[in-house]
Amino acid sequence: MSQTGPFHEGELAVQTKLGVSDIARSNGTVITNRIPGAALNFISQQSMVILGSTDINSRIWTSAIFGSSGFIEALDAETVRINFSDTSISITDPFWSNIQSNAQLGMIVIELGSRRRLRINGQIEKISEQIYHINIDQAYPNCPQYIQRRHIMHARKNNDLNKVSDLNGCSLNLNQINIIENADTFFVSSAHPDHGNDVSHRGGKPGFIQIINNSQLRIPDYPGNSMFNTLGNFDVNPNAGLVFIDFINKKILQLTGQAKVLWHIEDTDIETAGTLRYWQFDIESWRESTIDFDIEWEYLDASPHNPEITSNQTIENKTLNLTVDKIIQQSDRVKSFILTSDDKLPEFKAGAHLEITLNNDQNLIRHYSILSNPDNLNHYEIAVLEQAESRGGSHAMHHLVKQGDILNCSIPKNEFPVYTNAEHTILIAGGIGITPILSMLESLESQNKSYEFHYTVKTLSDFIYIDRIKAIAGNRCSFYTSAKKNSRLNLDILLTKPDKGTHVYVCGPVRLINAIREVSEINNWNKANVHFENFGVNSIKSNSQIEIKLAKSEITLTVPADISILDYLLNNKINVPHQCKRGECGLCVTSVLEGTPDHRDIYLEKEQRKSSMCLCVSRAKGNKITLDL
Repeated sequence: MSQTGPFHEGELAVQTKLGVSDIARSNGTVITNRIPGAALNFISQQSMVILGSTDINSRIWTSAIFGSSGFIEALDAETVRINFSDTSISITDPFWSNIQSNAQLGMIVIELGSRRRLRINGQIEKISEQIYHINIDQAYPNCPQYIQRRHIMHARKNNDLNKVSDLNGCSLNLNQINIIENADTFFVSSAHPDHGNDVSHRGGKPGFIQIINNSQLRIPDYPGNSMFNTLGNFDVNPNAGLVFIDFINKKILQLTGQAKVLWHIEDTDIETAGTLRYWQFDIESWRESTIDFDIEWEYLDASPHNPEITSNQTIENKTLNLTVDKIIQQSDRVKSFILTSDDKLPEFKAGAHLEITLNNDQNLIRHYSILSNPDNLNHYEIAVLEQAESRGGSHAMHHLVKQGDILNCSIPKNEFPVYTNAEHTILIAGGIGITPILSMLESLESQNKSYEFHYTVKTLSDFIYIDRIKAIAGNRCSFYTSAKKNSRLNLDILLTKPDKGTHVYVCGPVRLINAIREVSEINNWNKANVHFENFGVNSIKSNSQIEIKLAKSEITLTVPADISILDYLLNNKINVPHQCKRGECGLCVTSVLEGTPDHRDIYLEKEQRKSSMCLCVSRAKGNKITLDL
């Protein structure tokens, strides 16, 4: 592997076939034989792990294991310990016999509620009857695309549960077909004879898995990190194992069989999100079992990146020609726009935004939250803050767009949905971050939900929609100004006591978001209960030119204000692992040797922020920074 980096011949063949070798080589630098430092604590906090193992006949099985927090832990950066005594795994699971003959193991430690996951491949070693160690061969983070968020409300052993016999067979029955048809999540294990087992997450909208017949499935292969660990294994070894979790009925469905990649397949409905790739899975055997554990999930939301699965894709890409019916000056720097149409406006849910194409010299696309009531489809309302150093978007909206103009918009898209089944909701808005929060306020009030509303700005003149907010929320709203010390929002008091039934939604400047992250972490809030607006976070803060020194390369570069550090490095042929470019996946995390980062990501933990940064979104607080590149 030293000559080809972390990749074997199958992975290299697929990367070459698709022309992504350079991207894969860059992203592959995150693969090491040690667990990243920040992930050590993450592992011990989890109640769910997925394991991939190979039986004596080279068939691959995937096992879903549930346990109380602490059943899995990292002893150090090279060793993971699993205590199976307090877990859901059955003595009849193929895992037990498989590891007797083959110590190679693939593993994903995953937290569905925060979409964080860590892939680990290694060798399993028996320490005692219930204690096993996994000695690490490879470990690396993954991008959170296509993960549906689910929060584990509780996970504990329950000896009073009725034992249900496992079922086995070769062809799927109607119950199992139903599990697959309704699945939005599954895991696939694959293996290379010399380089070990690997487990990967797959997700999409229910129905994204096509059932060809009761012994064959077809799965679209969505865009990913371009390393092609799974498809690369298929290229060398077609054996694979799938596991489906029926989160509602507490069932596990394990399939073993053979996979075949289908290249350049016609995809008129864009089911593959443009890759034109599927893989076919021929089922040889299955095992159905009931989860022998008292565990409850709370569904939060679907991934905003899930492709459509039918011709509805054409609806998703539909554009709206909206008329600027009215422009209102809400404050010195904020204008609101009332947008109407002769046609019926598409429905939307609180937290949604519009992509608006501005027909100026730059033909910019900008995202603006819909702040109006989702129950009122007579119009959409957006509000735009004019940025002092605007790159065209807010300037165009404030000075070029006039009443009566036609704006080309997407249909509403939602990457920040509000979970309306929470026992209580805390809404926090900072500055122009009021826009999605106001729509959430309208929605929660109309459904008679329990909530409280907190709105902070710099000075009194920065408040907008005050009368509207008071009319809706009454005594449940509070207002703060950061310019006056005695009227600032006190997060230590607001978030002092976590409640598993309470969800927090915040949109505002990066400083506010990072402060809420830190306070909620210190006070042990469940991360799945604290929600941030992603698409607008980094546009709120203006950038300045910075000088970056690359210590290993002995290169000094000046990054202009209008480009991210990551993109500037890539433009200069300096490879950096990356994928999401939103500060979510952690692939571009880089050690900082000198200088202070200005963190704008939603990935790094507080301890990590002391010595590293996400290059795709973060900057430097000063005008210089030295990176370990």
